[in-house]
Amino acid sequence: MEATMEGVAEATHGELHIHLEYEGEGLNEEYQPDDPDDKPLLRFRLSANGDLAKKLADEGRGDYEPETPENWMDVNGSYCTQIVATISIDDATALAEKMVKAAADEYALGQSSLKRICERLSWVGDADEPAEILREMR
Repeated sequence: MEATMEGVAEATHGELHIHLEYEGEGLNEEYQPDDPDDKPLLRFRLSANGDLAKKLADEGRGDYEPETPENWMDVNGSYCTQIVATISIDDATALAEKMVKAAADEYALGQSSLKRICERLSWVGDADEPAEILREMR
C-alpha cells in the first residue's frame, strides 16, 4: 500500500487549529511498505491561539507570544491516527474540519482536557464513519 496523500490537511475552529499529514509512520512506528499488514498512517497536531493559548501557557502547557497572535502554540505534541494516508487531500481536510470542531466543542464543555481529547481523536480512522466516532466522544 502506497501513501498517496500529498500536502497537509488543515482546519481551524475558533482558537483551535488542526494540522494533519503523512510523516512516514505506519502501524508499528515507521511504515514498512514491504509488510502486507502495515498501513501508512496520518499524524495530527492540535494548536491553540488567542485567549486559549494564553490560558494554556499560564498553566505551564507551552510558550505563547501574544505580540505575534498569528502564531499557533502546539497543544500536547502530535498524535498518530488510524487514518490511512491513501485518502484524498479533500477527504483529509473534511476529516480535519470534523476533528477540530469536535475538539473545540468538547473542550468548551469543560469535561475533558485537550490531552484526553487528542488521545481520543488519535483513534479516528478513515475506514470508520467520522461523524459517528466524533459523536461518541461527547
